[in-house]
Amino acid sequence: VGLVAITDVQNARANYDSVLAQEVAGRNELDNALEKLRQVSGVYYINLASLNIARFSTTPPDAIDKLLKDAEERNLSLLSARLGQD
Repeated sequence: VGLVAITDVQNARANYDSVLAQEVAGRNELDNALEKLRQVSGVYYINLASLNIARFSTTPPDAIDKLLKDAEERNLSLLSARLGQD
């Protein structure tokens, strides 16, 4: 496995972690907004209409080993480097 492929995998993992962090931050912002609404209105809203996020959820990825193997097999730079060695 070349350095570029390893870097690509690490970047993908970092991007995934960033998305998870953004989700947590979004939930915190929502909680803060609901608290501000309660402070202004004096009413604690339990049943606000919400976005159906189930439509936006993704399926869990396959086993990481399979994903890494697929990435190695389909990485054109890596394939090109391997052909250049032969």
